[in-house]
Amino acid sequence: MATSLISTGVEFADATVQTTAAVAGGGSAEIVASGALSDGSTVVINADGTVSVITVTQALSAGTRVSYAGFVVKYNSAVYDETANKVVVFYLESNYYPVAIVGTVSGTSISFGSPVVVASTNLYNSNPLSAVYDVLQQKVVLFYDDWNASIGRSVVGTVSGTTISFGSIVTFYSGRSGFLSATYDANAQKVVVVNYVSGNGFAVVGTVSGTTISFGSPVQFNNVNSFRNQVSYNVAAQKIVNFFQESSFNCYSIVGTVSGTSISFGTKVLVKADITPLSNAYDKNAQKHIFVYADRSNNNYGEAIIGTVSGTAISFGTPVIFQSSSMNSIATSVYDGFIGKCLTFNALGSVQIATISGTSVSFSATVTYNSLQPQFNVPISAIYDSVSQKVVAAYAEGSNSYGVVITSGASNLTSENYIGISDGAYSDTQTATIQLAGAVDDAQSGLTAGRSYYVQSDGTLNTTAGTPSVFAGTAVSSTKLIVKG
Repeated sequence: MATSLISTGVEFADATVQTTAAVAGGGSAEIVASGALSDGSTVVINADGTVSVITVTQALSAGTRVSYAGFVVKYNSAVYDETANKVVVFYLESNYYPVAIVGTVSGTSISFGSPVVVASTNLYNSNPLSAVYDVLQQKVVLFYDDWNASIGRSVVGTVSGTTISFGSIVTFYSGRSGFLSATYDANAQKVVVVNYVSGNGFAVVGTVSGTTISFGSPVQFNNVNSFRNQVSYNVAAQKIVNFFQESSFNCYSIVGTVSGTSISFGTKVLVKADITPLSNAYDKNAQKHIFVYADRSNNNYGEAIIGTVSGTAISFGTPVIFQSSSMNSIATSVYDGFIGKCLTFNALGSVQIATISGTSVSFSATVTYNSLQPQFNVPISAIYDSVSQKVVAAYAEGSNSYGVVITSGASNLTSENYIGISDGAYSDTQTATIQLAGAVDDAQSGLTAGRSYYVQSDGTLNTTAGTPSVFAGTAVSSTKLIVKG
C-alpha cells in the first residue's frame, strides 16, 4: 500500500517562532485510514501500513496473587504514592500493631518489601484503618482509632524505595473515632477524614507539612449515629461526598465544601433504606459517584446506585444488582484511569467493569481473581496505579492475605508506532492526511503554550507521560501543537 510524503508550510503564532519553523520545516503523509479518524486525533501506524486512532479496548484479567502477610489481617487500607510509584498497604499484624508494607507493580504482578511498624499500640478492638495520599506534599497519611487511649490518631509516611518511614503521631480527635474514611481534596489541597464519634458524624480537615500533620476543629455533619463512612472527592464539583449509615440502616449521602482548615456541609439525602454501605468511588470520566452496598431487604444482594452532585446537593438514579448473593460486607469499587471506568470487586472473589451512563450503571461479566471467596468482614482495599495503569487489590482469603494486580484493558499504542495527528475527519478506508514531525496541528483545545504533551493510552494528550512514554509534541497555543512523530 503506497504512501506519499508531502512537504507543507507551517503557520506559527509569532515571527520568532516562524523563523525557526522555516528551518525545521514540517510534513504530512497521505495514508489509508483503518477505522474512522477525527480531526486532531492522535494516530498509530499499523503493520499493514494503514493508520488508526489510538484506542483502549476493555479486557479484564487478573495476575497471580502475592502474599503480603502470612495470616488473615484484621483490617487493611491501600493507597498509591504517585511520586514514589509505589503501593502502600496498611494493616494490623498478628499482634495487632498497625504496620505498613510497600508494594511495587511490575507487569501483572506485585512484589512487597518488609513490613514497618507504625506504632507499638495494640488496636485489636479498634475500628478500620483509612489511608490517603496528599498530592501536594507527596506523602501518605494514615488515620486510625487508638482504642486503648480513646483517641483518633494520624501519622504521615514517606516512601523511599521499598520501605516507608513515619513522622510523629498526631491526635486528630480527643475521643473514640470509629468508622474512619479519608480522602484528598485536590482543590483545597487538604486531607479530610470523616468519623463516628459518640453517636455523631464528624469531619476534620488536615494540613500536611513535611512529615507532620495539623488539624482544624471537628465539624459535625450528622447529629445521630453515622456508621460505615465512605468518603471520596468529586473532581468536577470540587466537593467531598460522604456515604454513611444510621442505626436504622437507612443510608444517606452528604456533600462537603472545604475552606481553609474547616469544612461545611449541605443537607443529607437518603440514598436507600435498609442497606449496608460498602464503598463510594468517584468516576472521573462520568463525573459521578458509584455507591456500592448490601441490600438487607433483598438477601444482602450487592447493589450499586449512581450519585450526581450539583452544588451542595446530591441526587440518585435507580439501583442495579451486580451480585445475586450475599455480599458479606466486603465489596469495593475503584476508578481505573486506563479505561476511564470503575472496577467493582464483589464478595465472590470476582471483579467487574462498571459502565456509568447518565444516572444508571451496567456491569461486565465477572473475572475471578482468587480461588476462594474473600474472608468475611475483612475489607477489600483497591487502588489505581497510574504509572503501570493497573488496579491493585489487597484482600484476605483462606489463612493468608494477598495483593493482586488487575488489568482492565489494552491499548494499540506502543513506544514506537505513534506517527502523528490526523489533519481532518476521515471514514474507514479513506485516504487521510496525517501531520508528521514538525507540522503544527491546529485542532486541539485546552493546551498551555510552551508545555510538552504526551500521548496517553487512550489517545488523549497530557503533560504527564503515560505507559508507554510517548512524546506527542509541544504546544504553541491553546489549540496548536508542534507534532513530534
